[in-house]
Amino acid sequence: MKIYLAAPYTHKNQKVIEARVKEINHIASTLLLMDHIVYSPISMFHSIAKENFLPITEDFYREQNEEFIKWCEAIILLQLPGWEKSIGFKKEIALAKKYKKLIIYYKRKK
Repeated sequence: MKIYLAAPYTHKNQKVIEARVKEINHIASTLLLMDHIVYSPISMFHSIAKENFLPITEDFYREQNEEFIKWCEAIILLQLPGWEKSIGFKKEIALAKKYKKLIIYYKRKK
């Protein structure tokens, strides 16, 4: 299955961002090992943005994200702490609904 992996990202505390990225990458790798085709925008752009001083705001990546949401068959929404407040997350949900994608809410049990 072609999956778009969505999760909350930005936070005022850099340690929270790094913990989120680690969790997102873990879930993405798990999906890859299950033979899914995965696009994880945070996994892709976190290092690029950090190393090249690019913005980390949702609006900078909006066009990229929308194209991949169109491409996918399903969107998995990682319910990491703070997901309910994430503006980018809400926009990804709206796009998934607009393009009639299968939406899967996922909260990992630790």
